[in-house]
Amino acid sequence: MKRKVWEWELINANKALWLRDKDDIYDEDYIDFYKSISKQSNPPMNWVHFNTEG
Repeated sequence: MKRKVWEWELINANKALWLRDKDDIYDEDYIDFYKSISKQSNPPMNWVHFNTEG
């Protein structure tokens, strides 16, 4: 009898920026995040980090 075994590979160990406290995030983290989702090589013009509860 054959048995299938699935192996999982963790590809992103970083906690999402929007779940982290803004005091724990460096400017480089924001810039890297922007570049990864926008596929742009230029840094963002600016960014805003705020928390809300809903």
